[in-house]
Amino acid sequence: MIENDDLRTEAAHALERLQRMDKEQALTHLRALDPIVFEHLTALLFERRGFAAQAVGASGDEGVDVLLRRGDRTAVVQCKRYDGSVGQPTVRDLYGAMMHNRAAEAYLVTTGMITQQAREWAFGKPIQLVDGFSLVNWIMSAEQMRPAQGRAQPAAHHPQSRIRSQTAKPRPS
Repeated sequence: MIENDDLRTEAAHALERLQRMDKEQALTHLRALDPIVFEHLTALLFERRGFAAQAVGASGDEGVDVLLRRGDRTAVVQCKRYDGSVGQPTVRDLYGAMMHNRAAEAYLVTTGMITQQAREWAFGKPIQLVDGFSLVNWIMSAEQMRPAQGRAQPAAHHPQSRIRSQTAKPRPS
């Protein structure tokens, strides 16, 4: 069995490689990553945004791939390494996992697309949706967002400031 440190190292190397690619290549390579490495890479991206992140990475994880903590707030992350679309049932399941874990918020991170129905269902809830294109943008900016050693991260780099705008609002009737 591969140890967490090895998976973390592999994820860090993958992140470095992805940052040297153009966005289309990066998305293709993300979709080809081992699912557990993808979870560890996602955890690294959240760490660079000031979270303490732990990849759970086990079957029977009850819909939580990464646990996040910042201060006394917790969040759960579900990683979906998909080519296609992630729909409303996945977002509903994530909401249930968030409630079960008594987390303040949840993140769905996918290499695919997120359906309009899923976006509409998540609207107004503490669920942040990160599709493949947004994820690639995170990766391309990850090096700039790494906190300086011993310094607090600027508020402008807080993930909610970027992710909330990526959760589409329902269209007016």
